[in-house]
Amino acid sequence: MIKLYRCDIHEGERDSEASLRLICKAAKELCGVDAPVVLRTEKGKPYFKDLPLKFSVSHSDGKVVVAVSDKEIGVDIQHVKPRSPAVAKRFFTFEECTYVGDDIARFYEIWTKKEAYGKWEGSGLAAALKVDVMALQFYTENDGDYVIAVYE
Repeated sequence: MIKLYRCDIHEGERDSEASLRLICKAAKELCGVDAPVVLRTEKGKPYFKDLPLKFSVSHSDGKVVVAVSDKEIGVDIQHVKPRSPAVAKRFFTFEECTYVGDDIARFYEIWTKKEAYGKWEGSGLAAALKVDVMALQFYTENDGDYVIAVYE
C-alpha cells in the first residue's frame, strides 16, 4: 500500500510545518491518531512511534509530499529547473547518463529516484548515488513542473 499526501507550503509556513501537517493528516486518516509521535533513527530518518506505518517526506520550492506505506518507503519531489549536463556525468552511472542524454525530464526522473532510494534505505543521497536506479521499480509522476519518485 502506498498513499501520497501533497500540499503547497503556505506563505510564512516553514517546510517542516507543512510536512508535519501532512504527517498528522496521514496518521488521522489511516490510523485514527490525531497527534502521532514522530521519532528519528540515528541517521535521521523519521518514523512513527507505535503506529504500523512507515513514511517519507520531501519538499521542493513550495511543495511538500509525504508517502505512507506499511513497508519501508522513500519519496522525493524536485522542482524542474535547468541543470548542467555535467551534474548527470558527475553523479549518475554510465547507463543512467546514456538514458538521460540532454533530456531534463529524464535527469529529474533519475535524480528523484536516487533521492527516494536513499530515503528508503535510510542512508541518504551519498550512498544512493552509487546505485543504478534503472534496474529498480519506482512509482513516478511528472507534471512538467515537479517530478516525484517513490520507492517501496
